[in-house]
Amino acid sequence: MIHIGFHLHAYQPPTQRRAVHDRIFQESYLPVIEVLENLNDTQISLDIAKSLGDQLPISFLDRIRYLYQAGKIELVNTPAYHYLLPLVPDHVLLKQLKINKQFYEQYFLGPDDYLCGVFPPELACSLNTSVCIQDAHYQWMLCDDEPCLFFRRHLSEHFRAPLNYIPLYDTTKIPLRSRLWSDRISNMKEYSDGARFVHDLIEGQYQWQRMAGIKDDTYCILAVDFETFGHHHAQAIENFLIPFFEEIKNRHNQCRLSTLTQISLLFPKRTVHNIVPQGSWSTSAQDMSRNLLYPLWNNPANAFHRLWDQFMQLAFSASQRIDMTQNQELAHLLDT
Repeated sequence: MIHIGFHLHAYQPPTQRRAVHDRIFQESYLPVIEVLENLNDTQISLDIAKSLGDQLPISFLDRIRYLYQAGKIELVNTPAYHYLLPLVPDHVLLKQLKINKQFYEQYFLGPDDYLCGVFPPELACSLNTSVCIQDAHYQWMLCDDEPCLFFRRHLSEHFRAPLNYIPLYDTTKIPLRSRLWSDRISNMKEYSDGARFVHDLIEGQYQWQRMAGIKDDTYCILAVDFETFGHHHAQAIENFLIPFFEEIKNRHNQCRLSTLTQISLLFPKRTVHNIVPQGSWSTSAQDMSRNLLYPLWNNPANAFHRLWDQFMQLAFSASQRIDMTQNQELAHLLDT
């Protein structure tokens, strides 16, 4: 059996223009949720940043809660305001997760519900990120597999990123998102037909099993921006998303949709050297060869990046020396 994890990342900045937000809501958020409401036997994983959630209608948040309660959505935590986690101090990381969890508790979670995993913005990860998430008592953290492929390139290609076990760093599970298959969704160049995508993904998994000599179950995790469907690609809901879900259902003897937590529980865990990918879902092999792990945000050759990093470090340092309870406006600015 091939377990397919399908994750949507929903975020807009708190400064987003209302007209842009409303267009994305009508083109993407609303119709995708309607698809989930109308299809049976469909379950996905979803993270919603508070910075977006605060801009959504309460009635829409209620619909997400109903889908969560029905088991069609697994909620995954994420920083409330999209901080890039490897570039911030531990206390900022932990506070961002706490703020977003409180948002979930307000609108979605019951008193006995538990958040198992974390989606780091841009899938930007580091060893320290993993340690902090473990300290916050989460079971798993999603990472991108491309840095893993690069740092384990001394191995045969089909052994670099696992598809039949979950990497383990200390006690934190590190399920890996497939950049190859996820980017094929994000770009919509090769595949605009969701049914053909499922067919080729299954064949790709079978080919990997043959190359690796694996006969056990395997998994493939797909994670993309929520706005991919309907906003970035106008026809992607009708042409890709609905056929994608229906084709998986039709091939129930070969594959099934599973949440990321289900995948992290179903598959064996294994401690592996160099398995925590230090990079993001946009870090290329060329970037990593130059030791640029977060080149879009922390490139020493970029003058703005250098100045912004200095500003951030000053702000974080100052916040540790100020009684933020007496400076609510300042505290809110720092959080957002």
